[in-house]
Order: sequence, then C-alpha cells, then structure tokens
Amino acid sequence: MGANVRVACVLPLFLFIVAPAAAEGTSKTDLESLRGTWSIARAIHDGRVSAPEKTKSVKLSFAVDKLTVHGEKGMESVFKLDPAKKPREIDVTPGSGPDKGMTLKGIYDLNGDDLKICIAKPGRDRPTEFVSKENTGVILIELKRDKQ
Repeated sequence: MGANVRVACVLPLFLFIVAPAAAEGTSKTDLESLRGTWSIARAIHDGRVSAPEKTKSVKLSFAVDKLTVHGEKGMESVFKLDPAKKPREIDVTPGSGPDKGMTLKGIYDLNGDDLKICIAKPGRDRPTEFVSKENTGVILIELKRDKQ
C-alpha cells in the first residue's frame, strides 16, 4: 500500500478519535474558566435594562454542572455547555421556580473575567446574537468575575 493510500485511510480514523477529545478538552477549559462567583454588571430583559439596585446583590456561581443564583430569589440549576458551536451554547435547566425542569437555551461569550449570557425563556428559539429586544423573551446578562 502506498504512503498516500495509508494516509487517506488513517486520517479519517485519526480525526474520528481526536476530534471528540479536542471538543471535550475545549469544554473542560470553558467549564474550568466559568468556575467561581460572578456579579451582574448589567441585565436586560425583553429590551428593558434592569435597575442596578435590583441586580447588585445578585451573584451567580458556577461549579461543575451547577449554576447557583444567590440573592433574594436564589435557585440552583443544572447547565450544559457546547463550546464547539459558534456562538458557544449554554442550556440551563432550573431546579425550582416557574421554569423548573424546563430547558432555557442560550449562548455565551467568555473572555477572561467577563462573561455574557444571552438566554431565551422556555419554548423560545436559542438566541443567535447578544441582544435582548422587546417582546422576545430573551435575557442578556453581562457578568464580571468576583475576585477572591
């Protein structure tokens, strides 16, 4: 068998084995980078900016696959990331409240100590851009990592 034929046969097998590992590694990197506590810098719901006094005491904590909201209306949710998508995707399933057990589809942008999450209410399409317009059921949250 010629060298070109061997490469043609082995390359797809290599990609099949390595590609999932690379995607898994990327996911792990984002999961590790999300870990910790984040403060809301700005929140927009259906095109309306939330008053800073309503969001300043709210914190979000990421650990493994859990997202915990700390504040007046605390809650714990499960989340999943897909960093291979463009934009990167996040799905959040609340453990309590009116959306308990439903999947909220969103996108995220993680850049060092800055995190943007744009997420739709259950039953709505996943956002494709980081905006929240009136009557869309989309929430845009801009977060800053808390320094320990």
